[in-house]
Amino acid sequence: MSLLEWILIVQFAATSYLVGVIWLVQLVHYPMMAELDPSCAGESCRRHASRITPVVGVPMLIEAVCALLLILPGICAARGSLLAWFGFLTVGLLWLITFFVQVPQHARLARQAGVVDREAVSHLVKWNWLRTALWTLRLGLAAAMLCSAFPGIVRPG
Repeated sequence: MSLLEWILIVQFAATSYLVGVIWLVQLVHYPMMAELDPSCAGESCRRHASRITPVVGVPMLIEAVCALLLILPGICAARGSLLAWFGFLTVGLLWLITFFVQVPQHARLARQAGVVDREAVSHLVKWNWLRTALWTLRLGLAAAMLCSAFPGIVRPG
C-alpha cells in the first residue's frame, strides 16, 4: 500500500470519528447545557472542557496533519488535488471556529457561578451547527478521496 493510500485511510478514520463526536455533542450534549443546575453550571462546563479535549484533540490533530500532507507536492500528485485543497481549507475553518468561537464560549460558561448563561449556550449551539455541517461535508470529501485511491471498492449498480 502506498503512502498516499495510508494517509487517505487515516484521514477517513479520523474524520469519521470526529463526525460521530460532533453530532453527539450537537444533538445531545450542548442542548443539555441549557438545562444545567445553576449551582453547578460553571463546574460542569469546566469538566466538559477538560474531558472533551483528549477525546477530540488527537483526532483533530491527526486529521489536520493528513489534510496538510495531501496538499504537499509529491504526496497526492494530480489525483484529487482539488478535493485535497478543499479538505484542507475545511479543516482550517473548523480549527478557526473551534479556537476563536467555541473555546471562548466554553471559557465564558466555565466562569459562571450560580447561573446558566443561556445566551452563551445558544451561541455555542448555533456556531456548532456550522462545525457539524463542515465536518459532515469533510467526511464526504474524505470518502471521495479514499474512493479515488481504491476505485475497485466502488462498484456501480
